[in-house]
Amino acid sequence: MLHGELVTLRAYRPSDLDLLTAFQNDLETELFGGGAPPSPKTREAIGAMWDRRRTDPNAWSFVIESDGKLIGDCGLFDANAVDRTAQLGIGIGDHHYWGRGYGTEALRLLTDYGFRLRNLRKICLSVLGNNPRAIAAYTKVGFVEEGRRVRQEWSDGEYRDLVLMGLFAPGH
Repeated sequence: MLHGELVTLRAYRPSDLDLLTAFQNDLETELFGGGAPPSPKTREAIGAMWDRRRTDPNAWSFVIESDGKLIGDCGLFDANAVDRTAQLGIGIGDHHYWGRGYGTEALRLLTDYGFRLRNLRKICLSVLGNNPRAIAAYTKVGFVEEGRRVRQEWSDGEYRDLVLMGLFAPGH
């Protein structure tokens, strides 16, 4: 649906489920993702999550594909029609695509979608402070740090800062 030079953002297909389940069960990927401590996730649970995403009127989810191969997923969620804001989430599950610009391009496509096609005014996100690769990608796209919750989240044996970032639509 959304095409760049490196990646395509497209709709989820049931045939994606095995790989998405593998990504969700990869410890390193999950530790960088933040949120609840990693735990095993079944194929059925991941399928149910994608079913909810597809029917949520306040969320727009995509899988990330490169060279015809599924490498991750991303989306905008918790969209607020009054404030014209949404939260952003992204995960590159295939480690071979880390640090090579694929996530940055997916972010550019996703934020353009949010601003140009969904008329959002602002897109927000939170990221663990120990994830410099993600912070660099967000910064390249134009996100700025708006705040920091110091030692907020327990991850991999330590309390980590939660960095709050935002990006306004052009002209706002």
